[in-house]
Amino acid sequence: MHPAVLIFVGSGIGGVLRYFISINFANKDLAFPLTTLIINISAALIFGLVFGYTTNNIKFQQYISPLLLVGFCGGFSTFSTFSNELFHLVKTQQVLYAALYISLSVILSVIALYVGYRSSGGVL
Repeated sequence: MHPAVLIFVGSGIGGVLRYFISINFANKDLAFPLTTLIINISAALIFGLVFGYTTNNIKFQQYISPLLLVGFCGGFSTFSTFSNELFHLVKTQQVLYAALYISLSVILSVIALYVGYRSSGGVL
């Protein structure tokens, strides 16, 4: 199967899942964009797991990487939503929340990716 088809399918599934999570778990009363933070950290964890697994299992790389890494994780996580929510926090002068959001997003996503990678047998 062509990698573009796998990316198309994976990103569609990831995008629809993100949409359903966002509408079902978003807390409109909470000033902090927790749902997007959790989605992005989850995507990093999934990326780490899949990347670690495919690193050790080369024969799956040509199918799993386009489907799950580029497609699903790309469609599921959302830098544009992160940017929009960060812009809103800055615009409404919630500077502490903005700084916290940036810090937690970057640090926890990298930790989640590392945990996923190591959990799936990835070696440094």
